[in-house]
Amino acid sequence: MNPLLEIKQRLVYSAVAGTQLLAEDFRLKRLMEGFAPLASKNQVFQKIYTGLEQLLTAEESKRNDLLLDLIGLLDAVIYTQGTTQIEGEKTQLQMINSDAKVVSMHYSELSPLLEALTTTGSGRMEILQNVIVEKKHILADYRVVHALINDLDDAYGEMADLVYKVLKHMITQEPIEMFHGYEYYNYDYYGYTTADRWQAQYDTYILPKLDTKMMLHFLKKDFGNQELMQEKRKVFAKKVNLIQTIAGTDENEWYLSLLEYAEKDVRENAIKALSCDEKNLPLLWDMVKTEKGNCKKSVLCTLAKHMDEGSKAFWEKELQKRPANAMYFINNVDDISSDVIAKCLQNILQGMLDDAESKVAYEHLKMVLYATLGKSSDDMLETWKWIFENMEALQKKKINGNLNFALDIMQVYKKIVLWDCNEKMIAFTKENLQDKVWAYDVLFLLDLVTEKAEKVYDKWMIENKWIRKNWFDFIGYQAECTEKPYYYVTLGYTTIFDEDNYTTNQQSSWKKCKEHLDIRWFSYLKKMHEDKHLYRLLPTDNEEVLQHYGAYFYDRALHHEEKQAFYDNIFYFYGMQKCKWKKWSGTIAHMCKVQKTTYLSSIIQVFQMYEKEADDVKEEGKRVIAVYKNQKWLRNGMTTIEDLKKTLIDNGWLDVEK
Repeated sequence: MNPLLEIKQRLVYSAVAGTQLLAEDFRLKRLMEGFAPLASKNQVFQKIYTGLEQLLTAEESKRNDLLLDLIGLLDAVIYTQGTTQIEGEKTQLQMINSDAKVVSMHYSELSPLLEALTTTGSGRMEILQNVIVEKKHILADYRVVHALINDLDDAYGEMADLVYKVLKHMITQEPIEMFHGYEYYNYDYYGYTTADRWQAQYDTYILPKLDTKMMLHFLKKDFGNQELMQEKRKVFAKKVNLIQTIAGTDENEWYLSLLEYAEKDVRENAIKALSCDEKNLPLLWDMVKTEKGNCKKSVLCTLAKHMDEGSKAFWEKELQKRPANAMYFINNVDDISSDVIAKCLQNILQGMLDDAESKVAYEHLKMVLYATLGKSSDDMLETWKWIFENMEALQKKKINGNLNFALDIMQVYKKIVLWDCNEKMIAFTKENLQDKVWAYDVLFLLDLVTEKAEKVYDKWMIENKWIRKNWFDFIGYQAECTEKPYYYVTLGYTTIFDEDNYTTNQQSSWKKCKEHLDIRWFSYLKKMHEDKHLYRLLPTDNEEVLQHYGAYFYDRALHHEEKQAFYDNIFYFYGMQKCKWKKWSGTIAHMCKVQKTTYLSSIIQVFQMYEKEADDVKEEGKRVIAVYKNQKWLRNGMTTIEDLKKTLIDNGWLDVEK
């Protein structure tokens, strides 16, 4: 077959170069001479030989047709008579017995994602993000899974991280958070006390479940290539993590085999994977003495997941020398871990009380405090009891010049008791803090989570009469993206341990209240002029309450003075809108009257709200123009009254003067 293939290849080259050069192609002539002995033995070969003669001697105008006919003849002979063969024994192909999916959809819908995962350039990450939000079902297609695994090595680091995150969440079926923009939380509008005015907003999605047998095959197939592993060790490290997530202890022997030749990042994750089987503990206790750098951190991380009485002494000694290593226990909730952290925390604080010149690092104390989350062993409760008894002395101490660390301790405790909310913690808190005024905020919020609404109001507003309006900063109301609205207590940010990077991350946390707030609280907030809390906390599912406070916000919108600039002047419009209040007459005109600096954009914004809620928008347009009857400019000095009038007319908010 080789002579036929060589002739065909030469003819294809001639087609590319142009048939006008055929007469001078000495290589084709040499192939023709070598083919002559075959032509005499077979009619088909003779036909090919004759075709070559005609092609080389034909007029230039006829060569194109002859060339195409000859290539067609060669193709027919090669494809019908050719065979493929290799010497050696036959072996059975390895099959993947799996439920790999092919998504039923046009390839044109799938191709943008496949192109984003297999090419370079800008805009690819947005394509994957859009698929997660709008077409997540196509991620289960085996072609996409294969492309995702290959793209773990994406040259753009953020794309590679997102691909890894997608694969991990498809395995675990945990919701994946996708950023969808920033929302402006104005303190005056919404009552948020955070220093950040712009807050990132996320939506969560459950991705389709992966076919794990197919994925394991794809993930493991290149681990025999040690040179490639060394070159792309970060990618292979991610693959080890994904394999562990899928297979757990089933691949324990494979994890152990990696230790024989894997280096750096791959070795790190192989050590972490050993946490899946307690049989590996003797090996890990030996490795803690020999491993260095991040590999030692991975050993410590793994050992912290298998706490028993035998390991307790090691960790107590370790944390005495290096309190920052308490981070390995942040995600633990077992009693032995709780005992270890309790002892470390009390030793640090006792040292501060005993030594006026204590040099303890504030960051180390905070790390140990973070590690108390979710821990409620008897030793831990005894430590908290000791802290409460010594709180007055601790409040007088400084850490690196910081006098607020005692307050930090109580902020952490508030998160602990509300995050856990088990009966043991609740009983302990109420028993030990009931007479501590500095802990009333903790008790109040705990009651909201555990007690009936009426009882909470009676206890704090009628019996105790010791309430602080800033406590309401920690209460929220959720009416969107949920079947039934509910109130919740925000815990701010709790700290979690990131095993992949040996660092801590902040995670927003909250706890649902047992019942809706007692409506009597709104009278208290109204009396205290806490309009920001009224706006946030009014229940959207109680029409009677909404109507009552809609009238209140309307009255405030009609009579507020400029000195009340603590609230933006359009705050009350949001209040009326939330209460579905329909009488808005005079509100925009009053805003224009008392506001020294009025911008056209603000007027347009409130008119857009006005026309959706009330039916006298044109009358309000007249009232606004009347405010500026003797003026030429809006008070910001940049927009004329004529511009305002034209804008109102163009939008249908004012009739044309006759």
